[in-house]
Amino acid sequence: MVNQKRLRIGIFLRCGSNAIGELYYIKNVIESLGVLEDAKKPEIILFYIEDSAPYVKEFNYEYLETRPYKPVHKYLGYFYSWLVRKNLFTSRMIAHNDLDGLFPINDTPIRTKQGKTKIISWFPDLQHKFYPQYFPRLNVILREYRLKLLLKNTDGLVVSSQDVLSHFRKFYTLPQSLKVSVLPFISNIEKSTLEYETVRKKYGIEGQYFIVSNQFYEHKNHKVVFEAIGLLLKEGKEVQVVFTGKFEDYKNLTFTQKLEEQIERLGIKTHIKILGIIPREEQICLLENSIAVIQPSLFEGWSSIVEDVKTLQIPILVSDIAVHFEQLGDEGHYFKSTDSQSLANLMQEFTLKKPTKQPLYDNDHKMRTIEFANRFVDIFK
Repeated sequence: MVNQKRLRIGIFLRCGSNAIGELYYIKNVIESLGVLEDAKKPEIILFYIEDSAPYVKEFNYEYLETRPYKPVHKYLGYFYSWLVRKNLFTSRMIAHNDLDGLFPINDTPIRTKQGKTKIISWFPDLQHKFYPQYFPRLNVILREYRLKLLLKNTDGLVVSSQDVLSHFRKFYTLPQSLKVSVLPFISNIEKSTLEYETVRKKYGIEGQYFIVSNQFYEHKNHKVVFEAIGLLLKEGKEVQVVFTGKFEDYKNLTFTQKLEEQIERLGIKTHIKILGIIPREEQICLLENSIAVIQPSLFEGWSSIVEDVKTLQIPILVSDIAVHFEQLGDEGHYFKSTDSQSLANLMQEFTLKKPTKQPLYDNDHKMRTIEFANRFVDIFK
């Protein structure tokens, strides 16, 4: 039997520390492919921008090539693409690489007509439709225009949840020719091999703690956690919360200043630790040794921290948004997303509980990963 040529899929890593969630998404996509039978494994050419370079060495996949890439200017790229009638956002990646597909390409000013290469987009969520106040007005206008061109010109669209698909159907008329794939990603992290005592001492953590691992963006809703801590302290309850993630919102440069003012106003400074971005394995170690993870987001397309705790079998307190129910079903511990007392009650309940040693989630991780990997590869056939 003649050996079938491997698929060659280009993946564009266009994010850095401002979009850790997207970075981990791409990492999980690539590493999921490692569970496939060898004959089914595609070759992956990872094109990465300068800001992504420090993270590329963390990617682990047998058939992976990595190539630095200088992207086209976000705005001028559209103008020149229209001028020359060629999608300049994809042309240099496709040229000389014999690609069967490119993913995720979200800049499609015109349809790419370059041989066999399928252009597949991934749009994480439609947050700008529900919380436009969290974006500069010009950003919302440009995001909307970019998205409409994407729906018109891409060969396929991947979304991570049924919730996101329902939002697309609510706000847009999807072209009949557009193939939309709902593909919830899987977290492929492994348990930490670090000594907890070493990590604890490094960050000055004493005693029990909850942990929040989100970038400090407004929709991530850290304020409800701060308010819950304040309520517990007023009641004489001891509580400590550790935060990881970049303490900066590039869309709203005054937001973190407001959070600092809230921390001072509530008098909770000695009961929180904001660690910033820390090495991934140290983060996993802290997740594993917490009382529980807290995920307070007002909006998500598919939460990567929820997938992390499902893989690691850690309890999680989550806001009652639709996508969290989709991810966790009856296995989540839910609080009202804007009700700090609801979260405080749940935190107090968990502080008094003995940590369970039993698996928390019905989690056949390998089978879920194989299903994800097969469905991802099928998009490009």
